[in-house]
Amino acid sequence: FSNEESPSQVLHRLLFYSFLIIVFPISSYFLSKSFIFEAFLGMTSSNSYFYAAIVAICSVHIVLGLFIFIAFTEDQKRNVQKID
Repeated sequence: FSNEESPSQVLHRLLFYSFLIIVFPISSYFLSKSFIFEAFLGMTSSNSYFYAAIVAICSVHIVLGLFIFIAFTEDQKRNVQKID
């Protein structure tokens, strides 16, 4: 039983990824729009909306991919420990 996570640890991990999936895309949208596309690349505001949205969508996929990868590798570790 010591190898398994407690319900509070699972809840903390879920809250962390929930927070990350909300904050990371929103911050990447506004930061990329303001600093990368408008200030650095000199795009107009209407063009920078489009490209910043693409950055936000990619950041959502990165967080989801990380969550799935971590969940999958932990599940494999538990299966290996049950066999031993």
